[in-house]
Amino acid sequence: MSTSNTLIDVFSRHKVAANLGMIMMVLSGLWAADRIPTQLDPAIQWPVVMVRAQWPGASAEDVEKLIIVPVEQQLRTIVGIQEISSVSYNSGGRIQINFTHATDMILANEEVKQRVAQVRNFPLDMEPITVSRLTDYEYISAVLVTGNGTLSELVPLVRKFEKELLSRGIERIDFEGLPEEEMAIQVSSGRLIELNTSLDEIALEVRHRSSNTPAGIIGRGQGSRQLRSLDQKRDISEFEQLEVSLQSDGRLIRLGDIARIEKRAKAGQSRLMRGGRPAITMHLQRLTDTDAIETAKILSDWLDETEATAPEGVDIHVY
Repeated sequence: MSTSNTLIDVFSRHKVAANLGMIMMVLSGLWAADRIPTQLDPAIQWPVVMVRAQWPGASAEDVEKLIIVPVEQQLRTIVGIQEISSVSYNSGGRIQINFTHATDMILANEEVKQRVAQVRNFPLDMEPITVSRLTDYEYISAVLVTGNGTLSELVPLVRKFEKELLSRGIERIDFEGLPEEEMAIQVSSGRLIELNTSLDEIALEVRHRSSNTPAGIIGRGQGSRQLRSLDQKRDISEFEQLEVSLQSDGRLIRLGDIARIEKRAKAGQSRLMRGGRPAITMHLQRLTDTDAIETAKILSDWLDETEATAPEGVDIHVY
């Protein structure tokens, strides 16, 4: 009589083996339970590579001619490209390369980096070009922060919250209600009379001395280089030290000696309010391949700690 060798027959003759097999499966499941990423939606890997360029002070036309077009010419022969689109603007530009879904995006990203590196005639004063794959983020929550004071008092607090959340593992935070800021230079009427000048003349002088402007081209052909003067001021201290010429004899005066300089919110912007109080919303996002439960725990722990130490009159609402 023949003996069956099916798995069921083997286990029926060796009952210990069946129990050991069941124990191994249970242990394997317990081991994998906390290692499997937990998320609401499946991660999507978009077959897109982004090339970004920054060239302070350059016009959109110069960016397109000297950066975008040469890079596009290098990229067009890469296998698997479905579409290339680009945008040029003052001081920078970007190129989006769409690949077919069958493309190995790790290899495609490296190929784009190699092709960009082959372009030899980039402007010397531009910032390094960045090449990266399109990142897919998933929405976590909205954190609404309100306070009894002014919006300008709320901004530093929200920026502090942003740093804390990013340091704990939140990948991205977008803001709603955060005002766009400008540098305000205020000169009293008495000072204007004393200097025998006007606000328009001061504005013209500041604009002339604080800007990144084209300075011509040196060389010819492939050896030509675009020159730029990098004089744009960025913060209050730099504007205070800016020397302007307002005297008839051409003598220079520090702007901080004749004007009060501050960074403030631009006028005419829409503002976010809750219950008649100023508010700013932080939109928290995470990468789709990270653990949703762990991210939620990060937010919950931060919220418990922050609410206990928040300044008086500041309320935090999570949606």
